[in-house]
Amino acid sequence: MKPRNPFADVSSAAARLPLVAVLVFQSVVAYEWLNSAFTKIVRGGFASGLADQLAKNSDGAPGWYKSVLETAIIPHAAAFGYLIEVSELLVGIGLIATAAVLLVRGQYLSVRTLRVILGVAALSAVGGAFMNLNFSLFSGNPPVWSLGSDAFSEGISIDGLMMLVQLAMAGVGASLVYSLSEGRAVRTLAVTGHGKRAATRVA
Repeated sequence: MKPRNPFADVSSAAARLPLVAVLVFQSVVAYEWLNSAFTKIVRGGFASGLADQLAKNSDGAPGWYKSVLETAIIPHAAAFGYLIEVSELLVGIGLIATAAVLLVRGQYLSVRTLRVILGVAALSAVGGAFMNLNFSLFSGNPPVWSLGSDAFSEGISIDGLMMLVQLAMAGVGASLVYSLSEGRAVRTLAVTGHGKRAATRVA
């Protein structure tokens, strides 16, 4: 038995609502990355000024990360600046493009195409989470599992929150990709006692 496209099984408007909500939320995350990337590109000066920014504002960074900044990143800050701009743009495009395709054409996609699209979304989310982790370390923000410094603190920083959200998005995407694999479908049938002959042929 081949895996089925789960989007094709969502027929009624009420059943599609949670899916639409998740994809709209993914689009909001994508917009944040696209806005950040275009701000850097249009305003200019990000790559050329990154070294000074890192040197002046990384006092709160953990000691090990500050060593990485001073030895590896600041000396090549311009290259990292351009890399950040391109990475933010790619993450934003990856998230918003996959969300748009799934919203508009998700129920008509083949399982193979759906796996590719979900894989791109998951990888984009992992890339975004990695950038948020670095931004959070550079800023000296407390770890996401710790309490705020005082009662008026916001608790988790925006970078920490974005990192957690995107890791969750990546986890959902990866689990869907795994569940759509033919091998997974055959193993599921074998465990439930159905399709034993098909499982034997695949093995």
